[in-house]
Amino acid sequence: MDLSWKRRGRLAGLAILAAAFVAANALPDLGAAAARTGGATGPETRSSSALDITLAQLQARAHLDRFFEAVLDDRGIARNGAALKVALRDERTGAGSIVWITPFARRGDLLMGTLAAAPAPALRIRQGDLVRFNAEDVRDWSFTGADGRMYGNFTTRLVLNAMAPDQAARIAAILSDSPAPADW
Repeated sequence: MDLSWKRRGRLAGLAILAAAFVAANALPDLGAAAARTGGATGPETRSSSALDITLAQLQARAHLDRFFEAVLDDRGIARNGAALKVALRDERTGAGSIVWITPFARRGDLLMGTLAAAPAPALRIRQGDLVRFNAEDVRDWSFTGADGRMYGNFTTRLVLNAMAPDQAARIAAILSDSPAPADW
């Protein structure tokens, strides 16, 4: 399938938005996601799925330094299409949400970027707002490789079976075979 850069960009945006939507709406109660895919919905399934999400996030974080090397220029600005999935928390209310950030930049230990989608309303920030965060807040990452496929998206890959089959197929079609490039 020959995809133009515009179509790849649109599909990448769809993947990021779909993953953000699933993370915000389906991940807290994975029983509903399992029910849609015909899986079991008991407490042991939710616990196992929560552990799977944690494992996916740990796998993404294991490659975080290499990801930064690959996508940040010498000024610390991420190349076009690179994104971070970040846990944000409102210090005043304690409300939290996991959101995709793109574009982003790094200055020393501080990261900053633009919200790709609207988080939970309790955070009082909107899509397009600039946010600051630390590397410890990063839960996943994404970039498009030279082959036109999306790398990273560890958590997105995990929740594909919780999405509508046609939506999952569109996202899977642009994902690389493995989350990290072979030379990492």
